[in-house]
Amino acid sequence: MTTPASPDKRIDKLATLGLYDKCFELAKDYHATLDEVMSPTREHRVKLARHAIWAYLRGLTRAGRPVLSFPNIGDLFGVHNSTVVHGVRAHHERKQPEAA
Repeated sequence: MTTPASPDKRIDKLATLGLYDKCFELAKDYHATLDEVMSPTREHRVKLARHAIWAYLRGLTRAGRPVLSFPNIGDLFGVHNSTVVHGVRAHHERKQPEAA
């Protein structure tokens, strides 16, 4: 198994892909920094920001198909792809309007 890249290198990868600014803004919406989002911390506000960013990245499409796969997103954040699947699902469930 390979060692995940350092958070700085993963943030540089986001910048290379042209995704840094949007991810920065999403993290800021949750009062978190990208450094915190890239870290393994489980603090609630950081976890919510991380899930929102993952959902955003997964929602990027080209010709109706996702640009980034769950494993791609996992590699960017140094986590297993199943963790990303769970985080995206949790984000979407939180954003669903409650039934009256």
